[in-house]
Amino acid sequence: MNNLPENSSPSDLLTEPRYLLAEKQLASIPFWEPKKKGGKERSGVKVVSFTSMLQGEPVKLTLKVLAGGDYGFPNTTDLEFFRAFEQILTERLHQQGELNNPIAVTGREMLEAVDRVAGGTGYRELRRFFGKLHALAFEVERTQGHHYKTGRFHLFHAMYHEGEKREDGSVTEMNEIEVAPWYLKSLQAGNCLVIDHALFQRLSLSLSKLLHQFLHAQFHFHQGVASEWYADVANNWQMKEYSALSRIKQQLDPSHEELKRVGFLESWDYIPFKK
Repeated sequence: MNNLPENSSPSDLLTEPRYLLAEKQLASIPFWEPKKKGGKERSGVKVVSFTSMLQGEPVKLTLKVLAGGDYGFPNTTDLEFFRAFEQILTERLHQQGELNNPIAVTGREMLEAVDRVAGGTGYRELRRFFGKLHALAFEVERTQGHHYKTGRFHLFHAMYHEGEKREDGSVTEMNEIEVAPWYLKSLQAGNCLVIDHALFQRLSLSLSKLLHQFLHAQFHFHQGVASEWYADVANNWQMKEYSALSRIKQQLDPSHEELKRVGFLESWDYIPFKK
């Protein structure tokens, strides 16, 4: 990671780090979006572009993300809950040495991990988060020679909410999540990015949180440096795409500056290229 910026305040730099493990391949997919203030939801399918590692080399890939039902795509509130879920998994992995399905977690435990009051609004947001991640699907398209393959995968295979009846009639005392086996195996094998959860929780802007998520993978794949087409960023996050550089800076610079202020980002620039 780059050196800390000179203008970071002592309060930004002296907060004790709290690290979590984020599964590397999932962490590289930009399927999260800014939190929207109402408005009509777009299509339930979007194509995202991202960089991942194949045979030790960074490769640009595209992937379809499919939102289930009327849930829409996960937003930055859902990202906060997912970071909390990763924090809980990290702690259990360190304590137990392994992770087994189903993953059981109380609503209070999740809300405490995101510094939310354990009240009605928090529980409603948490329930919606679990619903979104359960409904979410990813579709991969690959071409190898003359062979064309598609595959679909999920992150949460099954879900029982706290207090919900199971198929056998018993009632759950916790939220029970059947996480995709590939995810748990990869996490336990150490195919992870290490993320400072305390730093992430200090971010106040939606785009700052998305950039933090996106840049972690990019810095890992490209030795501390990241670059991306603005058009791809706008498409991946389904936000308005501007053509004037002044409007692009107005859109992104506040988040760049916040990331610099907390010591995560050292510098950035906008380079004109024809794609």
